[in-house]
Amino acid sequence: MTIKNLFAALKETRKTYRRLERGTVILQRIATGCGFYATVEGCALNHIPAIDRKCYPVFSAMPPEFKRRYAFSPKDGTGEYRNRLQELSKIFRPVLTEKEYRRMRQELIKSYRRCKRLRTGQKREKAAVVGAAARL
Repeated sequence: MTIKNLFAALKETRKTYRRLERGTVILQRIATGCGFYATVEGCALNHIPAIDRKCYPVFSAMPPEFKRRYAFSPKDGTGEYRNRLQELSKIFRPVLTEKEYRRMRQELIKSYRRCKRLRTGQKREKAAVVGAAARL
């Protein structure tokens, strides 16, 4: 293909696109649901098989509106971290032993603190001083 043919093809393509009718754009939501492993909590509990096996079916059985609320990490300073921890603790408590329950809460608190630290840009040493569940 010569340069002359290339520019002729380019010119023809431009004409074709100019003739296309411009229509309205319809925005559609792509993410309609949320899986357990697409949440902060699912990622935090994924590496503990005993807890993961018990929590995954419970979360999967929840309605889509509930799952959608957990799709994004909580906002800082709104008490959302604490609310999420309390809500998930109530939901997962019946299926976990006492030891697994405590471990689950520790992992979630650790994960929430990591989210806050990454969002605020704090260094790890300073984030350790912030506190545990009471300050989430």
